[in-house]
Amino acid sequence: MGPLLRLLSLPIKRYPIGLSLLYLLLLGAWSLPFFIGKSKALLAAAGIHAYALMFVSMFSSMVWSSISRPDTMLLPRFRSYFKTVIGIHCLLLVLLPMLVLLAFDRYGMLVGGGLALILALGMATGSGAKWASLVWMLPLLLGIWPEVRSAVGYALIDTQSAPVVLFLAAAVIVYATWQRYTRVGDQSPTLSPADINTSDMRYGPEAVQAANAGKFARWFSDRQQTASANAFERLLGSIKRRPEATARRALSMILLPNLHWRGVLLEAAFTALIVGAIAWLIGAQKNSPTGTSGVPAGLVATYVGMLTAMRFQALHRATLMLRPSLTDVYFALAPNSQLVFTAAVSQALRPALIGAWIFAATMLGALLPFVAPAARASMFAGGMVGAVAASLYGLGIVLMRLDAEKPRMMTGMIVLAVGGSLLASLAGAAFNASWTGGIGVGLVLILLMLGFVAHGDAQAKRWPVRFDMPV
Repeated sequence: MGPLLRLLSLPIKRYPIGLSLLYLLLLGAWSLPFFIGKSKALLAAAGIHAYALMFVSMFSSMVWSSISRPDTMLLPRFRSYFKTVIGIHCLLLVLLPMLVLLAFDRYGMLVGGGLALILALGMATGSGAKWASLVWMLPLLLGIWPEVRSAVGYALIDTQSAPVVLFLAAAVIVYATWQRYTRVGDQSPTLSPADINTSDMRYGPEAVQAANAGKFARWFSDRQQTASANAFERLLGSIKRRPEATARRALSMILLPNLHWRGVLLEAAFTALIVGAIAWLIGAQKNSPTGTSGVPAGLVATYVGMLTAMRFQALHRATLMLRPSLTDVYFALAPNSQLVFTAAVSQALRPALIGAWIFAATMLGALLPFVAPAARASMFAGGMVGAVAASLYGLGIVLMRLDAEKPRMMTGMIVLAVGGSLLASLAGAAFNASWTGGIGVGLVLILLMLGFVAHGDAQAKRWPVRFDMPV
């Protein structure tokens, strides 16, 4: 029982605060029927359970993915213990709530199938599967497309075989995720830590293993790496003419290897292609949310601001993972002190703002068809001002956590998502009300966030940057 208990307790040890809050949320949800005593309370409890289950399964899978290595697969009975742990999660988080609902509600099997699918998708997302990250687009699409949401709900309720289909889909996803966990083979070279994808939820260096990337992801990464290598070689060619400026730019390219015109153009084209294709597919439907009414402009601005801020979580993880590599850079630059080097690193991260602004402009441009024509100009202006403020906020967070001991990945993502959404929502609402008010609110937000960046820069310079990996 010792190894089994240790495997069960690993997620709560890795994420004690987050998972403790989620487990409390689960207990609170299932206490509702005892206090309210109505059948609708059961469905409300199941809804809260599904929300918490999504994150519990994702957090747990992130930990399971980090321990699923070729050496651990050689441990005695490791796979059987691992299967037992997954089975216990399915029993407690899917089967038990389904049995409770079956005793009191006729939709018990359907809700159980939905919970099984959520558990499977959370596991796939936590394992780093790129296709699983597309699931996070569903809440947005269903939120802006009420006709489809209603049609899907009625179809699931009216189809007797719907629970079977949900359970089968969940089983297929769990099997595919299990294959990812237990894959044994030589590890291929890792991607650049600065290429970490925010949607990759795995912990530590597993998040950048090239072996776990799909064919298209590897092709896209190869194009980025080739362009970055060529740009770095051209930069080194000017070292004799401008040694100090070249050294500063070289440090920036080490920390941000894709931040050159070819890399930025490649990312912008990829973003426009994906988002534009989704917008076109939705707009081509009969009851699409585009057209004269469109999606609320504030929703689009808030969504883009959130994504812009969350980009800086990947930058934070990259700065931590690049610490050992900065040792050679330190000796090459030969600064007067470690604090001077820390100041140089802080300054070298500033160009990340440019990439964030171009990303936000591309996203807003691709999402313009979702907004009513009369509101497009104000939406774009408000979204851009909000994205500028959100990116400054994200950079300030990165600078303040430059010497962090741990990534604090989920906490950082929540802080960035909430802050970026709030800033973009304020700017979008102000521009939607009036251009004069929007400009005034935008100036205030940007000035406040410039002060936040200055504070983060001052915090970063208080301590010398470390060269060891975070524990």
